Amino acid sequence: MSKKIQRKKEMIKFIMKVGIGLFFGGILLTLIGLIAQKTALTVVGVLVLIIGAFLYVYEMPVVHEIKELEKVCDCVKSKGVSTEKDIASQLSVTEKKARDLIDKAFRAEMLLGYVRKGQSVYLYEEYVSQKEQSGKIAIAINCQSCGASFKGFKGEVNQCPYCASCYNA
Repeated sequence: MSKKIQRKKEMIKFIMKVGIGLFFGGILLTLIGLIAQKTALTVVGVLVLIIGAFLYVYEMPVVHEIKELEKVCDCVKSKGVSTEKDIASQLSVTEKKARDLIDKAFRAEMLLGYVRKGQSVYLYEEYVSQKEQSGKIAIAINCQSCGASFKGFKGEVNQCPYCASCYNA
């Protein structure tokens, strides 16, 4: 998993913990305000409770999306599934949803070392060896986004295996 996603997961966990803490703190403040008959304390308690609930609920879709992206990466990396159709059937989603998840996984740098050609995802080394065997002319490409150097093929759109940037050769 990329450092970017790991940091995002840690930040989301932190925000969700803060949200839960504020939620329960708000309940406590509200109860104390009601028992002590202090309107201001009750209002503050309700506001803190609402903010805590909002923080927790706001981050739930992000957690769900990260879990879906991790499932896509697991399908590609450990199970060797390589086409959008196969990934869609593994995850029980539509092909369009699988395509979108694959795109997001590449943008999030979760599939480093893989390239995408058409509806398939290949390990970079396998892709290069297939192309070399088919007689394509290999050229060296320097990625302007991440600075990496990788092997591409003349007359094709080549994808950097490190950052997923695309280049015409």
